[in-house]
Amino acid sequence: MTQMYSPHPQQVPPRKRKRWPWVVGGLVVAFVVIGSIGTAGGGGQETQTVKSAPATSTPPQEEPDGPVTSFSDGTYVVGEDIEPGDYKTEGPDPDSFFPNCYWARLKDTSGGLESIIANSNVQGPTTVTVKESDYAFEVRGCDWVKK
Repeated sequence: MTQMYSPHPQQVPPRKRKRWPWVVGGLVVAFVVIGSIGTAGGGGQETQTVKSAPATSTPPQEEPDGPVTSFSDGTYVVGEDIEPGDYKTEGPDPDSFFPNCYWARLKDTSGGLESIIANSNVQGPTTVTVKESDYAFEVRGCDWVKK
């Protein structure tokens, strides 16, 4: 039997590529990346290494009894934490992110604007008189010393 010659050979349609393996693979990669970011960002369990102090270490210093004469960031009650008087600062640390010092004399510690007697942001050496009638003195960004 002879085969007939056809001037138009029968064409086989091209095979369609399956896309689902690529989609599934992409999703797996995305989940792995997201999962590793979550654990690297602190989502995992933290561990601590505890070092024992040497036998010759000095005991921690106790808080002073009574008002302090030098301090930094915080709110200090006049008569308990600090004494009334003149306090000075050399200004903010030049390496600090913030270029200002903030201070406020307060009539209470409610946190409202109405509790501020006087306040300012300073960039250099400054002296503030904390009065006996002030309830508290709040400072941020500088070290203060009683004159």
